[in-house]
Amino acid sequence: MYTETELVRVARRENNNKRKYLVVNRLQGKHIPVKPCEALAMFRALADLVKGRSEREKLLVIGFAETATAVGAAVAAELEADYMQTTREQISGVEYLYFSEEHSHATEQKLVKDDIDNVIDTIERIVFVEDEVTTGRTILNIINILKQRYSQEIKYSVASILNGMDETALDTYRGQDIELFWLVKTDHAAYTEIAETYRGDGSYIVCKNNTASENRESVHNLPQNDIRVIYQSGENAAKNDISIAKRSEHRATEYDTHVIENHGKNTSENDAGCPMPYSAKHIKIKKHMDTRRIVNSAEYAEYCSSLYQELVSQVDFGSVQNMLVLGTEEYMYPALCAASQFEVRGKDVRFHATTRSPIAVSTEDSYPLHTRYELNSLYDSGRTTYIYDLQKYDTVVIFTDAKSDIGEGLRSLIRALQLCGNDRIILVH
Repeated sequence: MYTETELVRVARRENNNKRKYLVVNRLQGKHIPVKPCEALAMFRALADLVKGRSEREKLLVIGFAETATAVGAAVAAELEADYMQTTREQISGVEYLYFSEEHSHATEQKLVKDDIDNVIDTIERIVFVEDEVTTGRTILNIINILKQRYSQEIKYSVASILNGMDETALDTYRGQDIELFWLVKTDHAAYTEIAETYRGDGSYIVCKNNTASENRESVHNLPQNDIRVIYQSGENAAKNDISIAKRSEHRATEYDTHVIENHGKNTSENDAGCPMPYSAKHIKIKKHMDTRRIVNSAEYAEYCSSLYQELVSQVDFGSVQNMLVLGTEEYMYPALCAASQFEVRGKDVRFHATTRSPIAVSTEDSYPLHTRYELNSLYDSGRTTYIYDLQKYDTVVIFTDAKSDIGEGLRSLIRALQLCGNDRIILVH
């Protein structure tokens, strides 16, 4: 159904000598805006490969953070399996199984051991879901940890959209009786060379606070010809004649009970005490499900549907023609589900998410990403995150499960959105 040419775009990693390229999947909805139906169709196609081989087994599906959390959740839903994801976030009061991703800029990954302890006696097969498997070493790391920790006879499978493993790696998996499924087989031999041909002369727009020295370091190793690095925080914004504090003219309606009119202030708080920069509407989530802990995929699908229903019960989308639905870092699937619901109802919708991946941007038409916005993370204001290739939409809806102190992260994200002319912004939190 899919080909390498159709899916794969090669990009340059920034500040990563272990692997200088990054494979960007144009239909996945992480870095590149995508129609929700296209992403979900691809995820279902991957699930269909697994379904016929394991439908009589009790499955636990594990999706990899951060790029494959939505893929994993969608596959689990199709397989009617329990689901959990790896995470780089901290959860209090639990014990973890730690492992690493050798090529990643953020190497530490972990699974909640307490939850695996609770289900290990009932699970027959664990299916790891990734967007891309290159060497397979990361998944072998966690499989070996599980084998050492648990005596139960568990079978293992790996399902990925892309598989770039060479014959030696494939033989290692065959030798351990680990079944592999993929949509597209890729050959990574030329990817480093391709990545190094790109100039990296795209637009680097800094929207986070307290960043002057760090931001200059973040692009220090890129080619210096014609790089457009725009420092838009604080005084640098005024120097570039850019207004990052533009107040929306959107007025409250009977549905918009929590719209904050800024009136010249940088932040306000709604009745939940959540800092709301500029003008935004806050939809408060009454119930939370966290896939960093094991969930029943059917119950999780119902939860995601309830988020959409809560959103449309409070906001009038009748006049909206085109819209963007954004996830944040590991929190992607609920946003994708809502985006799909809007699309089914005739809206022109795009979906993607913020990310921890620092990727060079370039002006070449063949390059996948052209503009990078540097943000404070909603999960940790001291951490840098990014979003790529924003555009102007009638409405932007942000979904996040960040627990607290989201003010700096939210402010920087809204700065980026407003720079593109987005004045109607809704937070589902």
